[in-house]
Amino acid sequence: MIPLPVDTTSSNYAAGQVTGMFMVALMAIAGLWVLSKPWRNAVGQTSLSPTARAALRAKRHRVVIGATFVIVLFVGVRAAAVV
Repeated sequence: MIPLPVDTTSSNYAAGQVTGMFMVALMAIAGLWVLSKPWRNAVGQTSLSPTARAALRAKRHRVVIGATFVIVLFVGVRAAAVV
């Protein structure tokens, strides 16, 4: 077996690392949105008034959007460290 040399100092290697990180982040964000959909909708709480239900739904949306920004920020910092 002949091992192939990999130049870890090349710009193409760094671009591949960054692309891979952002693909993982994209999958994490998509999974977050898909898995949190029932929690975000808050339809099951029929004891709440429509305005309270809308406020709860908006609050839960903000929580998920905040988590999305944290994921993007983490990956952006990590990608900047690789380059």
